[in-house]
Amino acid sequence: MVGRRIFYVTQESLTVFGSAGSGSEHHFTDDNKGIEAFDAYLAERPEEPSVLLLDVIEEVFVADTIPKLTGGDRRTLLARRAERKFPRTPFRVSVFAGKKVAISGGDTAVHSAVSNHELLECWLQLIARHKVPLKGIYSVPLLTADLLPRLRRLKGPVLFLTHHQGDKLRQVFLRDGCVLSARLSQCPPVESPDNPEIVNQEIDRSRRYLERSRLLGGMEELHVCIVASEAQAQAIVEARQDDAPLSLHVVSHRAAAARLGLPEQPHAEHLEALYLAQLRRRLPRHSYAASGEDRHWRLHRLRQSIIGGAMAASLVCSVLAGGYAGSALRLADDSADIEQQVAQLTSTLRQDNALYSPIHAGSHEMKLAVDTGDYILANRVPVPWVMIELSRVLESHPDVRVATMSWTSAEPARAEPARRQTPVQSVPVAPVSRVEARLGAVLEGHDADLLEGFRRIEMLAEAFRRDSRFSEVAVIQYPIDASPTAAVSGEIGATAGDDGLRFELRLSFVPPTAAGASVTTEVGDDTA
Repeated sequence: MVGRRIFYVTQESLTVFGSAGSGSEHHFTDDNKGIEAFDAYLAERPEEPSVLLLDVIEEVFVADTIPKLTGGDRRTLLARRAERKFPRTPFRVSVFAGKKVAISGGDTAVHSAVSNHELLECWLQLIARHKVPLKGIYSVPLLTADLLPRLRRLKGPVLFLTHHQGDKLRQVFLRDGCVLSARLSQCPPVESPDNPEIVNQEIDRSRRYLERSRLLGGMEELHVCIVASEAQAQAIVEARQDDAPLSLHVVSHRAAAARLGLPEQPHAEHLEALYLAQLRRRLPRHSYAASGEDRHWRLHRLRQSIIGGAMAASLVCSVLAGGYAGSALRLADDSADIEQQVAQLTSTLRQDNALYSPIHAGSHEMKLAVDTGDYILANRVPVPWVMIELSRVLESHPDVRVATMSWTSAEPARAEPARRQTPVQSVPVAPVSRVEARLGAVLEGHDADLLEGFRRIEMLAEAFRRDSRFSEVAVIQYPIDASPTAAVSGEIGATAGDDGLRFELRLSFVPPTAAGASVTTEVGDDTA
């Protein structure tokens, strides 16, 4: 529902319809007594949002041709022309109809106004005094553009007829969904035998007026849509005698009430209930409230928006607070677990300290230990490396049996450290500059052929030079040695055993880090 309360204003009275749509709640006549009663009613219920619906004779419609303009220029032109046509009333509205409803060239606009503004001012003064949130001032003809498509879809010019207020006939002329003219004329009650004839006369009168106003062509077909009971519709059709191009369409008031969702069937003489139902469903675009009559409604909406925003903010804050509270509880549980683990680790540390004497070391001692260990790991030549290099060559010489093996490592000569005024404690860590290995082996299967044995020993030495990472390979002892110590006589001694020829190799290796200098870590100074 758009409005909770509807003020239905006619020539003689104001009727209040509630939001339920079940009927009128209060009726106030247009005299001193009725105005005082309306004043007392508003004093009891001033805060309820409302809308005002006009169904009066003094509503005038004028079609106007305007140049092709857009935006603010067109709005300014329409406002100026409406003020020029209706200078004595503030209740005026201009509707741009466009080129599609124009009979001649150019764009079309429709200016409407309530010529007798005194009909409204007596009611609006009381509404403004009690600060009633009035959303807008609407009229029955302007509602027809939204009501007619819900009852019957018709193309072309349409004249829509309904009975109002018991003895009045509302006629609204539309072209392509735009209201161009409207009349509210006197008409006998529905039960009167003169009603069908009077309705036909009003149809003919409206057609002649539309033709004179150039809103309808002389030979153009006019679609007439009437909302009435079955009996009244049949009587109107039978009383029709004019041969003008006219097409008559009848909509049952029962079917109209069902399509608009009315809880009760309206009386055939009070079909203004259809407009009230449409107003509850959807408000029209244009309103006569152009002089601040809806300011209290805007304040009401602003207040409701502030309250709604505050409630939404409080709801969001509540949700965030709940989330943060849950996170805080989880953090509290995690903190408790961490504190428990810290307590266990502290207890274990104290027990270990009780079993072993603690080692006290400062930052310089710790740095010395770390640097020394890193340098030893970076510059040492492990023993398995020598074994791997030997095995790489000997595995292809099964006739060589290793008898003895030894290795040594050498350090480079260190320069004399510069004297310092402040005595410090230094621990040098020298790199390995050379690794030398001695391999004593026995050559088997020589068959007393010494030349062949020598050749095979040389082949073994050449294999070490080619297939291993030893940089220097030399044979330092052959199976037969000549001793040069005797000046007059010489001695040749054989080193061959019972099962082979003995020989010895010297293997040397220079690591890539041999060119580096030794690392010195000073204790007692910040410089390392």
